[in-house]
Amino acid sequence: MNGSVLVVDDDPDTAQLLREGLRRRGLSVNSIHSAVACLGRLATEAVDVVVTDICMTDMTGLELCEQIRQRYPDVLSIVITGQSTLDNAIGAIRAGAYDFIIKPVKLDTLAVAVGRALAHLLLLRELRQLRTLVEGDPIDGIAGGSPAIRETIEMIRRVSDSDATVLITGESGTGKELDARAVHRLS
Repeated sequence: MNGSVLVVDDDPDTAQLLREGLRRRGLSVNSIHSAVACLGRLATEAVDVVVTDICMTDMTGLELCEQIRQRYPDVLSIVITGQSTLDNAIGAIRAGAYDFIIKPVKLDTLAVAVGRALAHLLLLRELRQLRTLVEGDPIDGIAGGSPAIRETIEMIRRVSDSDATVLITGESGTGKELDARAVHRLS
């Protein structure tokens, strides 16, 4: 199983137990002791799955899941908690958690959940690659996925295949020069 896992728990003993248990099962795992530190780590390191406790001092695990979903949509969260209420489970899923596990955590159960999350991420990445193949490679220098950008890229591809003279108009700063370079490169 490939992928990077970050365990977030403000209890160092629990974090170490989960980290070492997942490492023994062949996963690449680090741990950290606060939600704020987790967000800092995500800004600088590639992490695939975050395993977080719900009850922490600086931010709840649900708030952390929400932040991860908003800032790092390619990172999946798994929530663990000793408070197994329906409200917590629903809150975790609404906050963007991929899975919800009740304490005491069975390491085999957690390893399976992490494995499923990593497999899900792999499928999402393959889907993204297939979409790129079907929709065509992005044009260098032109970034974005809005309908207007997609329409512009489609138009650039169409006119690049013809022998017609192309006139590109628009307001200053809208990317006419990038479009002209793309037409030239693709012609």
